[in-house]
Amino acid sequence: MRIRMHRKSLLWIVSGLFLLATQPVWGAHYRLIPLAQEGALNGRATDLNDAGTVVGFSQFPALASGGLVYKGYVWTEAGYETLTPLAIHVAKDKNLSFTKAWGINAAGHLAGESGYSNASDGDCKAVIKTAGPLRHPAPLQAGIVSRGCGINASGEICGQSGTTAAVWQAEALTLVPLAESTQSIALGINDAGDVVGEAQMATGKRPFLKRGSVVSELPPLAGMNQGSAQDINAAGSAAGWMVLNGYQDVAVLWKGESVVALPGLGMMMGCKAFGLNTAHEVVGQSQIPGSGWPMKWGAVLWKEAESVVDLSLLVSPETRAAWHMACATAINSHGWITGYGTFNNREAGFVLKPEITQSVGGTIITMLPGYPLPVKGGTVCLEGTGLTAETGDDGRFFIADVPEGTFELVFSAEGLKSKIISVTISEADDVVISETETLLVAGLSGDVDGSARLDMTDAHRALTGSAGL
Repeated sequence: MRIRMHRKSLLWIVSGLFLLATQPVWGAHYRLIPLAQEGALNGRATDLNDAGTVVGFSQFPALASGGLVYKGYVWTEAGYETLTPLAIHVAKDKNLSFTKAWGINAAGHLAGESGYSNASDGDCKAVIKTAGPLRHPAPLQAGIVSRGCGINASGEICGQSGTTAAVWQAEALTLVPLAESTQSIALGINDAGDVVGEAQMATGKRPFLKRGSVVSELPPLAGMNQGSAQDINAAGSAAGWMVLNGYQDVAVLWKGESVVALPGLGMMMGCKAFGLNTAHEVVGQSQIPGSGWPMKWGAVLWKEAESVVDLSLLVSPETRAAWHMACATAINSHGWITGYGTFNNREAGFVLKPEITQSVGGTIITMLPGYPLPVKGGTVCLEGTGLTAETGDDGRFFIADVPEGTFELVFSAEGLKSKIISVTISEADDVVISETETLLVAGLSGDVDGSARLDMTDAHRALTGSAGL
């Protein structure tokens, strides 16, 4: 059964020169399941199917050699299955042979890679796993490195052979020709056999689509011609990113004839999309405003093309304190999400499983010219419920287990007058509250609005812009 997330999109931002962003509030939250194998130094979750089976890989110490080695895994709620490398790689170097799992289909079959690497030699081969052990999807090509990245319901695998994007089908290898490309890789494949990926051209990386026998570049956003396509769903829509001005990543959804730029968590925040499901819910990562320099990346969800939510707002405060979720890599049709982040000072994979409860969360951010700052130590109260929360150092707050109904949400912080906004939590269709409210800022004369010019004497600067909650 699909779990619906009900959104109340409020403007909870205090800004100086610019209106920084809108931070949605969602009427459901997630339980985070850590994917940290015993003895692993770090790891990532890369994909999942509708049954909730997850694939990924972890890094372990190779005790006999003193090095490090990756081991791919399959996870279900019953536990882990660790993937054993191909026999040819174990025979070459037992201690430094490795596996990684990158994609999984509805039947639980996976695509990935097996190899070995030592000081003098190395190899990597695309692999598939069905009912038995890992195997190469086609006759081995001596001296040719390959890897599998995605797999569809028919068992077709996309990936890379040598330096060229490739598809394995019915024990046969087909290279994906891209004119003028020096290197390419196929990263996603749907059940119709459509393939997306990236190709290195003389002017940079370009996202491409293979549909039938036709291979073409995906249309760019205006002013952007570099990028990557990471995933493709059953409808033929793709997710990835383009690059603005040669350095800023902009998440993109290619849907039908349209190319849609997906917003980051704040103005001029870089973002990337890595996965999408049949409902066009997209997951990825965005730079986090106010997170210092260099800016941290956080896992995000786009439920609609025009709105983005920081996934750390949709977990409990205890989980948020223990975890930094850096990237969401895949989402299934039930809304389960995989990704990776930092837990106990090490990188680890995770699964986010939706829970049927209501919650309220948000971020309070000030925007002085050129740099966003979080509002720390603010108090948020849901009147009539006894539920309160305090904004943390990052300006975020979260109130879990909110009952259905209409409530007054009261925000207060030192230097700001209290503000009250009415919110409705229900099982109805999504409701968007779009009003921009005006705050009075202590120490400043007059309301902060779109036309006011105010002198902030302690900061020795003038602000012109808008402020809202």
